[in-house]
Amino acid sequence: NSSTQAVLDLYEILSLIATRILNNELKCSNPNGKLCVVNTDNVSYNGDTIRKFMMELVAKSGNEDLETFFMDMIVFHNSMVDRITSQREGSNGLVPRAEPTPAKALVIEDLGADLPVELLDENIQNDYGVVVRSQAGQLDADIALKLRVANGTHTAAAHVMALCKLLMTDVLSTPDGEADHENAKLLMKYLDSFFHDQICKGVVVTQSFSATADDAEYVYKDWRARLIHAYFGLSTFFITQNGAAKGGIRIAPTVADLVRSGKQVSCSTIFSLAAILRFFTPAQPGSAKNGVYRGWLDGANRNSVNIEKPTNGNKSATVYADGLSYDLENGWYEFRCGCNIIEESLFSEEKPLPELLGSFPTTQQPAYYEKIV
Repeated sequence: NSSTQAVLDLYEILSLIATRILNNELKCSNPNGKLCVVNTDNVSYNGDTIRKFMMELVAKSGNEDLETFFMDMIVFHNSMVDRITSQREGSNGLVPRAEPTPAKALVIEDLGADLPVELLDENIQNDYGVVVRSQAGQLDADIALKLRVANGTHTAAAHVMALCKLLMTDVLSTPDGEADHENAKLLMKYLDSFFHDQICKGVVVTQSFSATADDAEYVYKDWRARLIHAYFGLSTFFITQNGAAKGGIRIAPTVADLVRSGKQVSCSTIFSLAAILRFFTPAQPGSAKNGVYRGWLDGANRNSVNIEKPTNGNKSATVYADGLSYDLENGWYEFRCGCNIIEESLFSEEKPLPELLGSFPTTQQPAYYEKIV
């Protein structure tokens, strides 16, 4: 919101620059003389959001000249960022580790040709993955393809891998001859099938954005090379955070487009959603303790998972996120899930998804659970 310190700091910087320009103490050399603000976060339509905050603040100032300048002479560009970094082992977070530069590390929408012309240089895209979009709708397609192709397959892999005790996605980069290669080969076959048989077909028939099968193939080719790169790896448990919501944002649009167009929803998609539901199924029914549930890992005895045993002091437990741990030795992991379900024909009030999943008495779930799923 507009009261956060980062937003207030940006407003102060822009106000100082604007005041100097209005007083003829400074001149902007951009093509149309406008200040350009480029976001590097992953909020959709981030430029529109920041513009809204800035206009709220400048309106409160009572300075009409400044307000006019903000409205007419500052462009808050919408953008898409796609860069994954982790930390170098043993560096305590001080040294980053990242895959080679993606083809679209930063995509900037510039409908008014306001950005510095240097950003249009072909070498900027080739060397740094900076892409400028000049036509309406192009950025929408970039965002949708990232969500469906890159993020969708990432989510599909992470929950399966975490449940199977594959702790880092760099398992996928294991070369021939090493112990986990069969896992890597099987998982990549699963993701390739998910993309080619489902995601790509969903992209072709979608009505929400304009993209071709070639566009989708280009994104997947780049993403796949990143995914199997040795310096790409992230914690699979870390990726599973907010997995129910991510499934809704990243995988559900593909399902919706396939269903609307009469195309088959195949095993790879069904398995990806089943893995997410399995991950967010608690080992024992009941409500969360301080918002945290405890699930059971593949191969562990569900009934033996002790949800009462505290995590603190457990030497075999590993923290993977704020207040969340997993314990390979004792076969459990912790998770949060803010997804609530409303189904008036089955129950009268909103219920958390994990509580409903945990209440299933059998893995052979009766048909009336279909509405909950």
